[in-house]
Amino acid sequence: MLSETGIWAPVPADCTPPTSEGGSGERAKADRSSKTKKQVEHLLATLEKEGVEIHDKIASIVNAEIAKIKAETSREAINDVVCCFNLCCGLAIYTVAPISAGFLMGADWFEKAFGEEYARTGFVIGARRRTNGEDK
Repeated sequence: MLSETGIWAPVPADCTPPTSEGGSGERAKADRSSKTKKQVEHLLATLEKEGVEIHDKIASIVNAEIAKIKAETSREAINDVVCCFNLCCGLAIYTVAPISAGFLMGADWFEKAFGEEYARTGFVIGARRRTNGEDK
């Protein structure tokens, strides 16, 4: 239907409700191609009902666009999986790296503190402990 300005505007009854167009969730991305195909089929049915003849060339163009949308949707799904995997690996590295660095620093500090403490008392690792002069 043409509006007063000469621009094509859909009839309000032909418009799909906003809830059927998806949302911001992951499922909305996955359903994009099927919803787009349904919308195109609805548009073509409406045009045929109005008496507009659809030639094979137009139908092939529409089918090519649907194929592009499906390919884009599958690429987005793959990219989402790769992004999630990279995020999980990155978080694991950022978690493990500081913990291991802290463990190594703590072990080094404890080794130095242990050596200093027992150097003052005369304790040597691996030697027998002297008690009351028995092992002289």
